[in-house]
Amino acid sequence: MSNILKAEDASVKTVEISVKVIRIGKRQMTQAVFKQLTTINEYEMYTLWKDTQAKFWGWINYYAGPVDRLCRPFTHSWKENEPKQATVCSHDWGLMRESAIGMHHNIVVQLGDQLVRSMYYEEVPIGIEPEDWIAFKCDMEDLEQLFIAV
Repeated sequence: MSNILKAEDASVKTVEISVKVIRIGKRQMTQAVFKQLTTINEYEMYTLWKDTQAKFWGWINYYAGPVDRLCRPFTHSWKENEPKQATVCSHDWGLMRESAIGMHHNIVVQLGDQLVRSMYYEEVPIGIEPEDWIAFKCDMEDLEQLFIAV
């Protein structure tokens, strides 16, 4: 079998597609406006999902560079039997592992009349049962992709 593509086998077709965009008034949301949305960490987003306190609009494929990455919580015990909530920012490379899906899937969430954004990661955060995290991730992956202007 030949790997050569013959021109007679190829064609150009016009097709219709449908994309979902976030609009502010009459204009499409830009990346600059998107980056100004309040960010919540994945644990807060999980809690909103679990308690059905928010409307999840969809996800935006946006890669946050090293400076713009969100922070995520973790639990650390300074004294035995006294866990404390803390936050680690992803630019602290020693404590942060990235995943391709988590770093690009920014979830847009409606809290009351405000839009916020968050990301989620592959690994299960401390304090969340693995089965619950899998169900959460499945719901996030089922959301529709939304598009913003660059």
